[in-house]
Amino acid sequence: MKNLFLIAATFLFFKLGVACDVKILNDNADNSFNTWLGNQSKFSMSFKVGKCALDEALGDLTYSERKVIANLIAKSYKDSEKKQRDIETYNY
Repeated sequence: MKNLFLIAATFLFFKLGVACDVKILNDNADNSFNTWLGNQSKFSMSFKVGKCALDEALGDLTYSERKVIANLIAKSYKDSEKKQRDIETYNY
Protein backbone atom coordinates (compact mmCIF):
# COMPACT_ATOMS: atom_id res chain seq x y z
CA MET A 1 0.00 0.00 0.00
CA LYS A 2 2.85 2.34 0.89
CA ASN A 3 4.57 1.66 -2.43
CA LEU A 4 1.35 2.26 -4.34
CA PHE A 5 0.97 5.65 -2.66
CA LEU A 6 4.57 6.59 -3.49
CA ILE A 7 4.10 5.61 -7.13
CA ALA A 8 0.86 7.60 -7.40
CA ALA A 9 2.39 10.65 -5.72
CA THR A 10 5.47 10.49 -7.94
CA PHE A 11 3.36 10.21 -11.08
CA LEU A 12 1.17 13.14 -10.04
CA PHE A 13 4.20 15.30 -9.23
CA PHE A 14 5.89 14.40 -12.52
CA LYS A 15 2.71 15.04 -14.51
CA LEU A 16 2.21 18.50 -12.98
CA GLY A 17 5.86 19.42 -13.52
CA VAL A 18 5.91 18.33 -17.15
CA ALA A 19 2.54 19.92 -17.89
CA CYS A 20 3.77 23.21 -16.52
CA ASP A 21 6.98 23.06 -18.57
CA VAL A 22 5.14 22.27 -21.79
CA LYS A 23 2.60 25.03 -21.13
CA ILE A 24 5.35 27.61 -20.59
CA LEU A 25 7.21 26.56 -23.72
CA ASN A 26 4.03 26.80 -25.78
CA ASP A 27 2.95 30.12 -24.25
CA ASN A 28 6.36 31.71 -24.71
CA ALA A 29 7.14 30.38 -28.20
CA ASP A 30 6.45 33.70 -29.94
CA ASN A 31 6.56 35.85 -26.84
CA SER A 32 8.63 39.03 -26.75
CA PHE A 33 10.01 37.87 -23.38
CA ASN A 34 11.91 35.11 -25.18
CA THR A 35 13.79 37.68 -27.23
CA TRP A 36 14.56 39.75 -24.17
CA LEU A 37 15.42 36.93 -21.73
CA GLY A 38 16.91 34.38 -24.08
CA ASN A 39 16.11 30.70 -24.05
CA GLN A 40 18.79 28.91 -22.07
CA SER A 41 20.07 31.38 -19.49
CA LYS A 42 19.71 30.68 -15.78
CA PHE A 43 17.69 33.89 -15.45
CA SER A 44 15.20 32.93 -18.18
CA MET A 45 14.74 29.45 -16.73
CA SER A 46 14.15 30.93 -13.27
CA PHE A 47 11.61 33.33 -14.75
CA LYS A 48 9.73 30.49 -16.45
CA VAL A 49 9.72 28.28 -13.35
CA GLY A 50 8.64 31.19 -11.13
CA LYS A 51 5.86 32.20 -13.50
CA CYS A 52 4.69 28.61 -13.67
CA ALA A 53 4.61 28.33 -9.87
CA LEU A 54 2.64 31.56 -9.57
CA ASP A 55 0.19 30.54 -12.29
CA GLU A 56 -0.46 27.22 -10.54
CA ALA A 57 -0.82 28.81 -7.10
CA LEU A 58 -3.07 31.63 -8.30
CA GLY A 59 -5.02 29.64 -10.89
CA ASP A 60 -8.41 30.12 -9.19
CA LEU A 61 -8.14 33.92 -9.09
CA THR A 62 -9.14 36.44 -11.73
CA TYR A 63 -6.52 38.16 -13.86
CA SER A 64 -6.79 41.42 -11.91
CA GLU A 65 -6.39 39.60 -8.58
CA ARG A 66 -3.31 37.80 -9.90
CA LYS A 67 -1.88 41.12 -11.03
CA VAL A 68 -2.42 42.66 -7.58
CA ILE A 69 -0.70 39.73 -5.86
CA ALA A 70 2.24 39.83 -8.29
CA ASN A 71 2.65 43.56 -7.61
CA LEU A 72 2.52 42.96 -3.85
CA ILE A 73 5.23 40.31 -4.18
CA ALA A 74 7.39 42.71 -6.20
CA LYS A 75 6.88 45.45 -3.59
CA SER A 76 7.85 43.05 -0.81
CA TYR A 77 11.17 42.43 -2.58
CA LYS A 78 11.74 46.18 -2.88
CA ASP A 79 10.95 46.57 0.82
CA SER A 80 13.38 43.79 1.74
CA GLU A 81 16.09 45.38 -0.38
CA LYS A 82 15.56 48.76 1.30
CA LYS A 83 15.74 47.20 4.77
CA GLN A 84 18.95 45.40 3.82
CA ARG A 85 20.52 48.65 2.59
CA ASP A 86 19.46 50.40 5.80
CA ILE A 87 21.07 47.67 7.90
CA GLU A 88 24.30 47.85 5.90
CA THR A 89 24.56 51.62 6.38
CA TYR A 90 24.03 51.65 10.14
CA ASN A 91 26.86 53.24 12.09
CA TYR A 92 27.54 51.14 15.16
